[in-house]
Amino acid sequence: MTSYTFDQLLDFTRTTSGTFVGSNGLIQTTPASVNLLTFTQAFDNAAWIKYEGTVTANATTAPDGTATADVFTESTTAATDHRLTFIGASVTVGQAHTLSVYAKANGRNFISVFSVTENKGKYFSIPADGSGMVLGDFGLAPTSAAISYVGNGWYRCSITFTTTAASQNVRYYPCDTGSTFIYTGNGTSGIFVWGAQFEQAAAATTYTRNNGGRFPARFDYDPVTLAPKGILIEEQRVNLVTYSQEFDNAAWSKPTGTITANALVSPDGTTNADTYIQNNGTTGEIIRAANITVTADVDFSITGFFKAVSTTPAVSLYATAGGNGFRLVANLSTGAVVSSGALGTGTYTSGFVQAFGNGWFRVSVTGKLATGVTTGQWRAAMIDLALNPVVGDGTKGLGLWGAQLEQAAFATSYIPTVASQVTRAADVCTITAPMFAPWYNQTEGTFVMNATPVNNGCYALAATDGTANEEIILRYASTGSAAVVRDGGTIQANFGTGVLTGKNALAYKVNDFAVSTNGGAAATDTSGTVPTNNQVSLGRAFDGTLNINGHIRSVEYYPVRLADFQLQALSA
Repeated sequence: MTSYTFDQLLDFTRTTSGTFVGSNGLIQTTPASVNLLTFTQAFDNAAWIKYEGTVTANATTAPDGTATADVFTESTTAATDHRLTFIGASVTVGQAHTLSVYAKANGRNFISVFSVTENKGKYFSIPADGSGMVLGDFGLAPTSAAISYVGNGWYRCSITFTTTAASQNVRYYPCDTGSTFIYTGNGTSGIFVWGAQFEQAAAATTYTRNNGGRFPARFDYDPVTLAPKGILIEEQRVNLVTYSQEFDNAAWSKPTGTITANALVSPDGTTNADTYIQNNGTTGEIIRAANITVTADVDFSITGFFKAVSTTPAVSLYATAGGNGFRLVANLSTGAVVSSGALGTGTYTSGFVQAFGNGWFRVSVTGKLATGVTTGQWRAAMIDLALNPVVGDGTKGLGLWGAQLEQAAFATSYIPTVASQVTRAADVCTITAPMFAPWYNQTEGTFVMNATPVNNGCYALAATDGTANEEIILRYASTGSAAVVRDGGTIQANFGTGVLTGKNALAYKVNDFAVSTNGGAAATDTSGTVPTNNQVSLGRAFDGTLNINGHIRSVEYYPVRLADFQLQALSA
């Protein structure tokens, strides 16, 4: 039996960066992948232009042992070239970049790797016996070229060149000879391809797989205890506040004091947090953002990071319009919520204070303004523990960092901004064909999942056929986590277990379903059929809805229906 690592199975896609708390307790930003291409194992995707040829996906075993290598088959058009093209890879001008691909002969024993933008490339021979070599130039000579045999007829072919344009178009051609890329194809020959990579490097480095996005999963940690929390899965969000770390900017009003930029070490470990010192004898609001357009009568959430300067006891984070809104007061010594609630005819929904170490706290409050109001503001004031305004003495103040306003009923991870609003794309975490079939048992099996969701009704796991008609799901609902099995559009088993978060074990087999939560006795259902599935979504439903906006700590799968006592032990 072939074994696979989680990374081999999982397709993770987020098309933008995102922040998370690293193992050192500091806020970090996900770097872009070193691989500047996307769909690097999916040449059938529209990201790759197929000229005078077709791609058959997952046609053979790839160099990593998975059935994920594609075949490019040439057309029969007379005297033409046949090629795979990726358009618009973004690069840094003036730096050495390396373009590579894994290739294997399928009737054509030669391949060309080529930069259209730079008109630089090389021919390579790729015979099945492992005696391949670098041949002549295709266009102008690149800085260097290399070929390495990796077994089973596979080679990694690469060229290195210095970029002169920020957007690059690159190609891979099957060739008839070591210097002939224009020829009449036979309609059956071509090359196997896998693992395309384009990187800023002087030679090809370890291959990094990208699907639809170039940003990795976020493994989150508690900022104080440093305990691992799991993979963070969140829906798409927009930070509507601009200059979220630059309170000295004119976008922020400072009516009663003075900002000093970059005066403190922030929760990301760099000296980029500002201080606000309140003027002698002044009270009330200390800082606010410019008006932000929001949807009327819909919750929005404001958050910020605060730290006491001198003897400042507390901060009030709030939003008002005409005196109507919502607020939360946080103790900047203990992190306790001193007070929270509605202001005037506004509505308070929820709030929290989270410690981040080194005296920093992230404060969040959610609610609505008065009915019909379409302009929201991020506002803060210094306040004492008796809810009285602090009188400035020229020393009391606040450390400020990471302001955020989201049009949503709860806050998500921090999204840094500068001159414009910024969108963080959704986290998409799936296992699909061909990586699904090797391990999934359509007849019987057991899922074990430990998740910490924020959303009620969210899907922590959904094994489906890409529709809601065939599915096995673990759903965290307002009445507790629920296991649901649906076949042919009809519910076969439905378990409500009475808790909001925790660890769940779900077993399925014809007329033999069971679920255990947090070590509790297994609930069973002895009547029902089993759906036929071809994919798993983690942290959301198959169609991208019902995101958990929380953490997946662990996922386990057993290709058998485990006994009830085993479910109980695994969910404990």
